[in-house]
Amino acid sequence: MKAPVIKPVQIKKGSVIARIYPTPRDGYDAFTLVFYRDGKRVRKVFPTLEQAKREGQSVVDALSRGEIAGSSLTGDQRASYRRAVDLLPHGVSLELAAAEYAGAKKMLGEVPFSPPTFPIA
Repeated sequence: MKAPVIKPVQIKKGSVIARIYPTPRDGYDAFTLVFYRDGKRVRKVFPTLEQAKREGQSVVDALSRGEIAGSSLTGDQRASYRRAVDLLPHGVSLELAAAEYAGAKKMLGEVPFSPPTFPIA
């Protein structure tokens, strides 16, 4: 007797679509979540359909809000971002710090603006 055919599951929000395909492996059930991020196809495999659906919904929600765009950062860029955020006082966003720095550079003109020579922590 043939195993029942399981159709792909589609998760959609706005123009963002993710699909889950049954992909049995070595006699075990598996489900592959497929979506596109930054123009590249991304595939993630899960042992249960429910896990794939949860992750698929999370990915679709985040992509539709534009929250995963930063995932295209290289490893060096992510490390640089993390170091910059670690230098900031608690509660200060990197965006605010960059705006204040840009404002200070604009006011100072060509006057050198160097970081402090004492440890920050």
